[in-house]
Amino acid sequence: MIEKILALSTRHVDQSARPFVRGGIKVGGNFRTTEHEFGWIVFLMDNPERPLEHWFQPIYSLAIKEKATMVLFDRDIPPNPDFPTFDW
Repeated sequence: MIEKILALSTRHVDQSARPFVRGGIKVGGNFRTTEHEFGWIVFLMDNPERPLEHWFQPIYSLAIKEKATMVLFDRDIPPNPDFPTFDW
């Protein structure tokens, strides 16, 4: 099986996610997140059981619309002009 991934810059991760930076980030919902060498991976599902963090909502909407199963945040990916960026 081939799966789609929405790949974004780590600059799209709000500083409110910082408390969970070790091993994952705070995105809301009941998503599993994991850290990789240069960012994070968020494993998606269609119906999160809890509210999403405000900064992650538009990212999640696009990922689901495009049928992605994961969001990859990587420091080497250029920022996407469709999403806000954060400096922290």
